[in-house]
Amino acid sequence: MNSLNQAINILSENIYCSVATASKEGVPWNTPVFYSYDQHLNLYWASAIDAVHSRFLRENPLAFIVVFNSSAPARCATAVYLQGHVHIVSDDILDNKVIQHFKRVNEDSLFTGDYYRGSSPERLYAFTPEKVWVLGEPVDQGGHPVDARTELSLDALRKYLNAS
Repeated sequence: MNSLNQAINILSENIYCSVATASKEGVPWNTPVFYSYDQHLNLYWASAIDAVHSRFLRENPLAFIVVFNSSAPARCATAVYLQGHVHIVSDDILDNKVIQHFKRVNEDSLFTGDYYRGSSPERLYAFTPEKVWVLGEPVDQGGHPVDARTELSLDALRKYLNAS
């Protein structure tokens, strides 16, 4: 299986990702979230605005996301790594993105954009990737299988995603 196909399979077969953030002082935080993605490979999730990762993102919008199957047998895991920036989804596209987000798990009738507007304690967040890697086959280093990542072209991955 080629790396682009592997990345698309990982993204489409999983519904949770791990979002790593850091405060402006560099204090790390990592949290699992239910995610969706669009044809541009932007990832979306809903979170409380006072959650640690949300507070950190207000201070520092850089994030690192890993998507993987946590139930894979030992030494059989595959993963997609994404580095990029996060912002709150703007009101003008919020309704559409909320429908898209919850349609992923057949919950498209549960929420509307209004659920995340105004005085709501939650927001829909968007992650725009700037770099992406896929976990490949381990590389033998002196008899030790060491994980190896392959960087993918975002443009090629987006084209591949839209063609699938």
